[in-house]
Amino acid sequence: MSTLYVDTINEKTSGNGVQIPGHVVQVVTYNSPETSSSATSTASTSFVSTGYSVTITPTATSSKIILQANFNANDTTAANGLVFKFYRNGTALGSTNGQIWYNDNSTNFHGAQSLLHTDEPSTTSSTTYTLYYKSNGGSTVRIANDWQSVNIVAMEIAQ
Repeated sequence: MSTLYVDTINEKTSGNGVQIPGHVVQVVTYNSPETSSSATSTASTSFVSTGYSVTITPTATSSKIILQANFNANDTTAANGLVFKFYRNGTALGSTNGQIWYNDNSTNFHGAQSLLHTDEPSTTSSTTYTLYYKSNGGSTVRIANDWQSVNIVAMEIAQ
């Protein structure tokens, strides 16, 4: 058995990069400010943009992008709920329905939410991922209410 020890790995040809399958190539983050002006709300039962997004430029068409969003959700009406999902350059990703956070019986329900999605954009062009949401029952729902921030992470994974 052999062991290889290195201090630095440099690409042989400029622009090709060193990509090891399964390893993180780059990480891009978005963190909203924790102010009352960062809150957004809707009563729409169709998906609308939250305005929170992250842009990444993949280095290879074979790369996967792992997306994660963390945010606070608020629903003011019992038996309503909030549905959320990622969009890539304006096109919905994942399940048609999205991920639901349901308010069973509270009249002012707050909760920390996390959304995770893996995408295969097959491009090396700048790609914007935006968090979208909608009201499940038509009552007002909010993201980043009460001075909470929104955090979105996009990680490129070499294949």
